Amino acid sequence: MKNIILGFLLFLVTIGNAQFKIVKKITVTKVASKKVLFFNKKVKRKCFFTEYNKAGQEITFGYYGEYKSFQSKRKADDDSIYTITWYESVLYKNIDYEDFSFYDSLNHRLTRKETWYYKDNKKSWLGSVTRYLYNVKGKLAQETTVDDSNKAEKAIMYLYDERGNKIKEIDSDYILNPLHPYSTINKFDSMNRIIQSCEYEENKCTLKKIYLYSGKDSNITWVFRYDEVKNDTTLKLWSISNTTYGYIFYSKDDVYPIPSDWRTLEETSMAMDYGLIERSVYIYKKNGLLDKVINKQGDYDKYTYEFY
Repeated sequence: MKNIILGFLLFLVTIGNAQFKIVKKITVTKVASKKVLFFNKKVKRKCFFTEYNKAGQEITFGYYGEYKSFQSKRKADDDSIYTITWYESVLYKNIDYEDFSFYDSLNHRLTRKETWYYKDNKKSWLGSVTRYLYNVKGKLAQETTVDDSNKAEKAIMYLYDERGNKIKEIDSDYILNPLHPYSTINKFDSMNRIIQSCEYEENKCTLKKIYLYSGKDSNITWVFRYDEVKNDTTLKLWSISNTTYGYIFYSKDDVYPIPSDWRTLEETSMAMDYGLIERSVYIYKKNGLLDKVINKQGDYDKYTYEFY
């Protein structure tokens, strides 16, 4: 969700008469609706933040929610002493972990390092490191994640067609299933728009998504998701998702919409057996940046910005 929401945000925002501000940091805060005020005292808490360089590349992603824990000693039946660690609550004012990304001169992300914190925003240990490799055309070809002892944990390979469309993704988890990797195969139309994706497990498609578009634009409007049914050889339509788009004018001088004015206004997902399972309404500021995303319960994610 994070990548979907942040992906379409403008990094260059026109303010007033040809003045430009570049987004440096975006912080997302969860705000609970009035319906849960009586039951939940933590009605407002920070969730995550993303920092960018002046080229609009993500350099840091951090998640709030440091665990507050305590330990107690217990006596076993054989009179031996053992310790139990209890995680009592989460401190949302403190950072739980951060990912730091590094790029080369061609703006390719080379590494992403995960750093965890122990107490009061003090670094505790370096977690996993993800390394990225690219093919001769500059497309991401492989990403490999290793632990702090440089042992491979996960690897993902990407294959492309002659038009540069990602047609296959091979996901190998070295810890759980190194010999039987998962894979995803995509199909595209003549306009290079994805129209179908199938996720395979041991050469069997267990999840399929079909994408439909409104007109000739490149914004996915409908997604039909088919899931594997237990003890059945066919896939069953599990949910239908719909996205509504519109133009958000953030300058008084705008007369005709341009591609950068195009925004997501609402997303809904309807499960065939459960009814409406997700609904997100997107609200924007006057400068065109995302202000909040409201879910079906009335809770919302609030976006705040820092600029260079």
